[in-house]
Amino acid sequence: MSSTLGPTGKVTGEARETPAPPREAEARDQAHELGQRIRDVRQKKKMTLRDAADAAGVSESFLSQVERGLANPSVASLRRIADAMREPSHRSSSAKRSRACSSGRGAAPSRASHGHA
Repeated sequence: MSSTLGPTGKVTGEARETPAPPREAEARDQAHELGQRIRDVRQKKKMTLRDAADAAGVSESFLSQVERGLANPSVASLRRIADAMREPSHRSSSAKRSRACSSGRGAAPSRASHGHA
């Protein structure tokens, strides 16, 4: 028996999967887009999935699911992920500190030296 759409727009005949309602499809697209942006930033920072997850205080598997659009992070988790992405990766931060210390630029000037007490 073949399936056809009846006058009400419902499938008649054998059961078939119907496309997701527009809102669900839009939510999936947004989750996928958000995840891709997170992955792009993480990769540009040369952070591993493990490093980023550790810095954000989430599991590696959860962050992977977020990046693939399979999980929707809470606002709190999203904030921690965003904060973790603002941090330099472990390798680059230690290299910057090393260069700053060897060049004498490691310490910030005190407020008093700028006339602020």
